[in-house]
Amino acid sequence: MAAGYTLEKYERIYRQAFYDAAKKADPNWEIGKPIKDGALDIVTRELAESGKSPAQATLDTKI
Repeated sequence: MAAGYTLEKYERIYRQAFYDAAKKADPNWEIGKPIKDGALDIVTRELAESGKSPAQATLDTKI
């Protein structure tokens, strides 16, 4: 059961990252509509697992 929960959690994390990237590329985008070419290119494992949205990932947080 723990493995199923973990996979479900990852699915939610990645679904949100893809959704956020699509909305960043086109704020009027809606689920079920085509996504702009290249909009999902910014989604990486590191980004998704960081919990940051693609919009936040473009900010430079280095000191």
